[in-house]
Amino acid sequence: MKYLKLRRVSAKIDRTSSRQFRAWHRRLGLVSCLFIFLLSVTGVLINHAHHMGLDKRGVKIDWLLDFYGISLPSKINHFTHLPSPLVGIDNQLWLEDRLILESSLPVLWALWYQKQIIAIDARQLYIFDHLGQLLETQGSSSGLTPPLSNLSISIDNRVLLHTKEGPLRSDQQLLDWQSTDETAPDNPSRYVSIAHALDINPKLLTLSRSEHLSWERVILDMHSGRLFGAWAIWLWDLFALALMLLTLSGIWMWQNKKFRR
Repeated sequence: MKYLKLRRVSAKIDRTSSRQFRAWHRRLGLVSCLFIFLLSVTGVLINHAHHMGLDKRGVKIDWLLDFYGISLPSKINHFTHLPSPLVGIDNQLWLEDRLILESSLPVLWALWYQKQIIAIDARQLYIFDHLGQLLETQGSSSGLTPPLSNLSISIDNRVLLHTKEGPLRSDQQLLDWQSTDETAPDNPSRYVSIAHALDINPKLLTLSRSEHLSWERVILDMHSGRLFGAWAIWLWDLFALALMLLTLSGIWMWQNKKFRR
């Protein structure tokens, strides 16, 4: 008789603990749903980032760029507006709204010459076609001794380039450079303030900043938790622990139910 009472009490305790265990199992499942969904979506996007172009597509959301600490450029130079605008933003050269050059050094000058674009940084001279496709790069191997400092068009329509060795004058094909005493005319480029540039073309500044942050990087940081701050990495670890507990509790309930049968 006492044995039967003990069994009933034990069975009642077992049912109560089982209900509590299932309740905690459900809570862990609900908490983990959002985490699992986020990991699944970002994981799929990471696997197909190259095919979707996410590795090359820049982020154009200003507050997200600010969150990553990508600041506004320090120097903006409007070189010319005709026949199409050429704008230097730090080490980038833009033809209208298209990036045609990203150098390791700041772009110093750029101009149009015979339906071509010529630009320089302190080390090299770049020649583009009218669509902004790079045709040729010239440097010290071409006889241009760095640092290069200025670029302009002479009165008789030749390119004048100022180098460490003095001014050089090109032929019409931009293949041969000869020393010259010719004085360069005033260069038409001009620096503008960030505030003025925002008034003129705010889209261009966003495009310039977007070159430093791709959507693939954002999705990777979201997948790992780094997007949400240093503390979120620990939260991600807790979510992972919750998933492990969810798995173990599910196995335990399945085994317990199997034994009761």
